[in-house]
Amino acid sequence: MIDADTGLPVWGEDYYSNMVIWALPTACANQNIAEFMQSEFIREMTSA
Repeated sequence: MIDADTGLPVWGEDYYSNMVIWALPTACANQNIAEFMQSEFIREMTSA
């Protein structure tokens, strides 16, 4: 996704490309997506 020489995105800056980053905290919390979206973590992140 990121060009190693320039640090720029290889293709656009599409929001959906970055959604994979939510897989890590979801997996670490051992929750499915429905449980994770109702968690305190999400409430804090969206209200910040």
